[in-house]
Amino acid sequence: MLLGGQGRWQSSAIRSGNFQARTRLSAASTDRRLTALLPFAGFLLAVFCFHRHSPRGSLRAAILSSCVAIGAFSVLASEILSVWKALDRAALLSLWTAALAGLVWLSLRSRRLSGRPTTRPRAAFGAGDWLMIAVIVAILLVVVLIALVAAPNNFDSMTYHLSRIAHWQQNQSVGSYPTNIPRQLYLAPGAEYLVAQLFILSGSDQSANVIQWWALLGCVLGVSLIASRLGAGRRGQLLSSALCVTLPMAVLQGSSTQNDLVAALWAVCALYFGWLTIVEVKPRTTVLLSLSLGLLVVTKASAALLLIPFFLIFVARLLRRRRGANGWRTLAFLVATVPLLAAPHLFRTHRLWGNPLGPMHEAGNTYLSGSWTAAAAISGLSRNLALHAGTSWGSLDSRAEDAVRALHGALGIDADDPRTTWGGLSFGVHDAVRDEDAAGNPLHLLLFMIVIACFAKRTLRDPESVIFAICLVAAFVLFSSAIRWMPWHTRLHLPLFVLATALTGATLSRGLGALGTVVLCLLLAFTVGSPLLNHQRRPLLGASSVLRVERSRQYFAALPKARTAYLEALEVVERELGCDRVGLALGSDDFEYPLWALSNPLEGSRTRFEHVAVLNASARLSVDTSPPCAVLVSSTRPERRLTVGGSEYRLARDLGSLRILLPATEAEASSQGPRL
Repeated sequence: MLLGGQGRWQSSAIRSGNFQARTRLSAASTDRRLTALLPFAGFLLAVFCFHRHSPRGSLRAAILSSCVAIGAFSVLASEILSVWKALDRAALLSLWTAALAGLVWLSLRSRRLSGRPTTRPRAAFGAGDWLMIAVIVAILLVVVLIALVAAPNNFDSMTYHLSRIAHWQQNQSVGSYPTNIPRQLYLAPGAEYLVAQLFILSGSDQSANVIQWWALLGCVLGVSLIASRLGAGRRGQLLSSALCVTLPMAVLQGSSTQNDLVAALWAVCALYFGWLTIVEVKPRTTVLLSLSLGLLVVTKASAALLLIPFFLIFVARLLRRRRGANGWRTLAFLVATVPLLAAPHLFRTHRLWGNPLGPMHEAGNTYLSGSWTAAAAISGLSRNLALHAGTSWGSLDSRAEDAVRALHGALGIDADDPRTTWGGLSFGVHDAVRDEDAAGNPLHLLLFMIVIACFAKRTLRDPESVIFAICLVAAFVLFSSAIRWMPWHTRLHLPLFVLATALTGATLSRGLGALGTVVLCLLLAFTVGSPLLNHQRRPLLGASSVLRVERSRQYFAALPKARTAYLEALEVVERELGCDRVGLALGSDDFEYPLWALSNPLEGSRTRFEHVAVLNASARLSVDTSPPCAVLVSSTRPERRLTVGGSEYRLARDLGSLRILLPATEAEASSQGPRL
């Protein structure tokens, strides 16, 4: 009976867990999932090619170069195929196959050009070195295990990161579409372009988390190269990598589909290739720098903001070292080419909102600070630092909060000033958390402050390190002054903390000695154990382990009470009604992706989800099509009846988190059957 039989539904779907078999993961055949390995095969071949062509023979530099090449290829492939609405598995399969063939040819050619690989004598690794390597590798292996086993369940990913990819796959284009969640359109999509390659090739989200882990691996290797530029030896480079891989926020994000680690990777690549561009006159290095900056812009605007002080130093050094036209030509090339990767997205956003960065506000709140005084800057700086002061001891947290509020009192301003605070929020120092939205990095911040104190007391006078430290501090001050304070800013700080590990490792290794460096590495590994093994949403241990909990439940880890409503809504619209087109009337911060992940993936006939009753600028993108056979309305919206495409829809069933609206005649018929 239509919309009836609650007990039948619960016994057949919820209690038996059969819905898990209907996920996208189970729908993708083994051979289809294997095609997701194509980008990784391309990455490995690219590493080989760059390594063979590198005069230094640096494997780490080759890996960073390959990360940039694969990232740029993914962005270009997504944008170019979207022009013809051909962003589908067949087209991506063809492109990646062609890319692999080209890389194989380059690999063979590089062997003929290079003759035999360059070998250089190296000092033997000591026991302490191997111990630090073991710690780094062990952490990376645990994170990738979680990334592969766990379902994506980050809150933002359920709202817009993965939802936008599902729409791209459905529309076969990354172009704009009508949506009730504007962030799907205007926030930079660079990381999602990478995830989309695996998502569309495999037809599954099983490898979606791996992109962030891949970025973590790149960061771990990249910071060691930056540390070497700061004068660190092997021990200092290993310590820098250990500091990076033990950042609580990095470990937590490494198994997610957030994008801050990807942004951090492009920042690391930009700094490294920026250094090489200054000292080398090689077109390839300049191109890699341009691509790194372009990828950073197309991935996260806030991360690009953090690199402004570094870029200013780069320009000054470039023009000083390359006097005359050569330096200006390099700078002109960067100015002309850096925006190219982001240009299509920026153009679409500008056309929709009149601003290439989007509406610059969300839910009535603007991102930029409303006060630019010195007191406001100190306020933002102190409150952003306090986000990393959270501990497991409530008394310490209270004292830290009281100290920050006392500072604001002395400045004559409010710590909750709405001009500098995200609307409706109050400042506070909270307990240490184990999720990628708000986790702090207290130990790493303390170590960095020790380094700054050493420079301030002039116990360390390396000019390169001093300039690097000044850039880090300036970037943090710039961010804290420009962006309204939010309690989840810790994840936006991640690129800066990743860069800081290079300086911290290079500096501390000089004073700690071999034994002290190893002890610090072990201490870091111990402190990161809890976020590594007991992630709040993707724990590896315990009854809620991702190894035990079914995948369909994992999607709702951030919103468990909504699961039943989502499953029952899909049961009704797909099984009882047989809908092939469902309208979505959601709030701007509602879960959408679980509907895609759990929908019935019939071969050749997948349910289409399209937003209706859109109230923002993307509403004008709507086209006249056949009306949906049902509309799902979230509890955050008041509508109990709607008119879509000239058809009236009325409430047929209220499930709590979702309401089902049907065409008026069907809704009236269903109302005569059993109702909840």
